[in-house]
Amino acid sequence: MAVMVLTQQASLVAAQPLQPGQTFTDCKNCPELVVAPSGTFIMGSTPEETTREGTPDRDAGNEKPQHRVTIAKPFAVMKYEVTRGDFAKFVAATGHKTADGCKVWDRAKNDWGIMDADASWRNPGFPQTDRDPVVCVQWADAVAYAAWLSVQAKHTYRLLTDAEFEWLLRANTTAAGTSSVRWWGDGREQACDYANVSDLTKAAALKISADPATTFQCKDGYVFTAPVGSFKPNPFGIHDLFGNAWEWVQDCFARTYDGAPSDGSAREDGDCSERVIRGGAWHADPWYIRSAKHDWAPPELNTARVGFRLARSLRE
Repeated sequence: MAVMVLTQQASLVAAQPLQPGQTFTDCKNCPELVVAPSGTFIMGSTPEETTREGTPDRDAGNEKPQHRVTIAKPFAVMKYEVTRGDFAKFVAATGHKTADGCKVWDRAKNDWGIMDADASWRNPGFPQTDRDPVVCVQWADAVAYAAWLSVQAKHTYRLLTDAEFEWLLRANTTAAGTSSVRWWGDGREQACDYANVSDLTKAAALKISADPATTFQCKDGYVFTAPVGSFKPNPFGIHDLFGNAWEWVQDCFARTYDGAPSDGSAREDGDCSERVIRGGAWHADPWYIRSAKHDWAPPELNTARVGFRLARSLRE
């Protein structure tokens, strides 16, 4: 059944098929969705890109070989990351229990990976509002949230695939005939217009190095996470795909793109003890903030750097 958006004019209700760029919701308390277009793109990076961007060899190899991917049909994706307020409603409605503890930023040691038994999605080690992206959630928490929302919306919600996420990050933009590093181009100067990243604001507040290799030389105004929608959207109208919080996707992690699907579907033949995460976070060094960057983490990871958003097909 085709998805329709309803608009009321006088006493008549007219149904119109959704078009790329349109927004809609499936129910009163459902998230706002954006229709992402179909299209074809080259997934992955070139050696020239990873060398120029300072990507470590371990990570650069995971982005190759480049391959053509075709997203055959438009699909719907959340305009914003799932917020702490969204997740709180889910927990209140279902009684869902998350794992104890979360890895947080240790200011004294200027280090990640410090497990705080008292930290959680409610308290990730820094102040948040209910409009900030939920973090300290595992892959299974994201899947459980999708199942619950599917019941509320009467449509099947799911995590994005690795390829779909890169398609959104690239947003059908090109530079000199080839895909650019970021949807706005290869430069780093505009990062703070579009994303909450590792920037001069964070460096000053946390009293850490502002080296250009690890810090964008701009100010985004936020030290930790930012309320969703605080920055300009990508050309498809979707916010916070870069930065703010890494996002869980469906795919199992594989060391290369050899054998990767060409149709945008999820890869589930890799190492499913690791899942792909996408987009970078508020802490992310510049080389992480690239369309080609797909990172990985064990699905049971709880960290103040990772959240998620959901998608759904427009025909079910």
